[in-house]
Amino acid sequence: MDSFNSTALSRSGASSPSGKLVARIDVPVSEELEHGVIALAALPGIPKAEMVRMILERHVFGELSMVRRMTRIGSFGPSEESPTGGRG
Repeated sequence: MDSFNSTALSRSGASSPSGKLVARIDVPVSEELEHGVIALAALPGIPKAEMVRMILERHVFGELSMVRRMTRIGSFGPSEESPTGGRG
């Protein structure tokens, strides 16, 4: 087997859409929280680490999106978000 094929097959079919996952976060949690994460991960049949990653991404990127939207100065369009309610 040549090196190209062995390299191409080195990643699983369930690779993260975020790319290569190299950073780690070690977070101590209670047994109750760990059991809850395990139960949530069992429903779709995914590993505990993937469930934790999904929860973190959903929370962090959701919050980050809201912060970015709220801090954009003068970028309101004609919508209900506009300080004038879309009235000029």
